[in-house]
Amino acid sequence: KQNYLKKRFDELTSSLSNSSQELEDLSNIKQDIFNEIKSLESKQILDGELKSRFLLLREHYICDIKRLEFINEGKDLFSQLNIVKCPFCGSDIGLEHINCLIDGVESPSNLRNSINVELEKILMKFADLEITLNQFDSDICLREINLNDLNRKYSDICKRIINILEPIKSASKLELSSIITELAIINDHEGAKEMLQNYHEQKNCFEIDLRKKHKNSEQPDGINFKVLQEFCGFIKNILEKWKYPNISNINFDTNYNKYDIIINDKSRNANGKGIRAITYTSFVLGLLDFCIQNNLPHSRTVILDSPLTTYQGKETKTKVSELSKDMEDAFFNDLSFVDDKRQIIIFDNKSPNSNIQLKINYLHFSGIKGEGRQGFFNL
Repeated sequence: KQNYLKKRFDELTSSLSNSSQELEDLSNIKQDIFNEIKSLESKQILDGELKSRFLLLREHYICDIKRLEFINEGKDLFSQLNIVKCPFCGSDIGLEHINCLIDGVESPSNLRNSINVELEKILMKFADLEITLNQFDSDICLREINLNDLNRKYSDICKRIINILEPIKSASKLELSSIITELAIINDHEGAKEMLQNYHEQKNCFEIDLRKKHKNSEQPDGINFKVLQEFCGFIKNILEKWKYPNISNINFDTNYNKYDIIINDKSRNANGKGIRAITYTSFVLGLLDFCIQNNLPHSRTVILDSPLTTYQGKETKTKVSELSKDMEDAFFNDLSFVDDKRQIIIFDNKSPNSNIQLKINYLHFSGIKGEGRQGFFNL
């Protein structure tokens, strides 16, 4: 589990680093887009204000054009009236007044020419103003398109930060904190085990020294703590294969009145019959594996009687089972892979599934004479 936690810790650290880097990059991009949006919005406001002023100027030009056109039109209508008095001197018109009128019409500073010149100037300015207003409309429209695109990008970045990156970062930090706590507990546990081993080794040394002082010829008895821990490791490996629930540690109690394994800081004999039976089986098979691994003497043959089935009394024959179906299946599945260095014979009322039966030498005792094999001794 420690290796898994370290691997997961490295994965989460890498993921957190990547998400933090992406979050920083997106935040910078988000800030740049925000600044550009504000700049474009400022230009939009400025151009909008200028456009409103140009539109007001346009209204003035239109009023001036209409006024001058009205004057011209009024002059044309006025010229069609009967002339009673001279419009220049106010006296009755005579020959000399007709000449005055003719001179006034042909003069370059007459009213019509002035109006036409002024009207032409205003029309030129009006045309330039129309071009400017069209350019303003084009710029404002293009800027509005850019603003919509930037707002969309800004919104997408905000959604990714809020909905994806920040939850990943928070979840990674939370899981990292949990893993760090678990690793600290495991390290403390390993440190405690190492200290305990050192204390046992020192205890053994002290006991040997004490015995040497009293009986120099006497051989030290007892089993080394390191050997017992190695043996417990074989048992733990077997129980893990059999899916023993929530197994964390196995130790050996060397007290003379117990001298048995301790599982999860609980004595083996403190459990029910079913758990005691399966753990005793793991003890026997663990001893077999230990002997083979260390090249120690062993018959390499083990006979197990009802490791999975126990009874409440001899008369009622009531089955009492503390083992889950998954654990029973894992038990049979593990033993179906036994190599040719070992021989394991099991007598039990529980039968493995059909797939397991094909992998082992399975014999069914019917208990009924004439129906299959009656019993172990086929009479």
